[in-house]
Amino acid sequence: MLSRILTKNLVCARSFASKTRLNNYINGEWVEAPIAYIQNNPATCELVSEIPETPKDQFDLAVDSARVAFKTWGSTSAMHRIRYMLKYQQLLRDNIDRLAYAVYEEQGKT
Repeated sequence: MLSRILTKNLVCARSFASKTRLNNYINGEWVEAPIAYIQNNPATCELVSEIPETPKDQFDLAVDSARVAFKTWGSTSAMHRIRYMLKYQQLLRDNIDRLAYAVYEEQGKT
């Protein structure tokens, strides 16, 4: 059954233009991966997005960058970190409908 689903998704994906090609965010820059997975809405077979398959060199760079950023983040005051987290919370609230729709679309719920 899985192979049938994968084949169906690959066949369907060819007939739709990509809505969203996602990239990796590494060291403050958006980096495109050379290969992407296709994410289809299983209910409609419509292409939802292309998700990067991160090659090892990009992965290693992302891990190294995260280690450096974590040292900076760790030395940041608690109040400053709280402001970032409150801003993140507000962004989630402001975009809850868009986030819910993204989950609906990738899960194929009707």
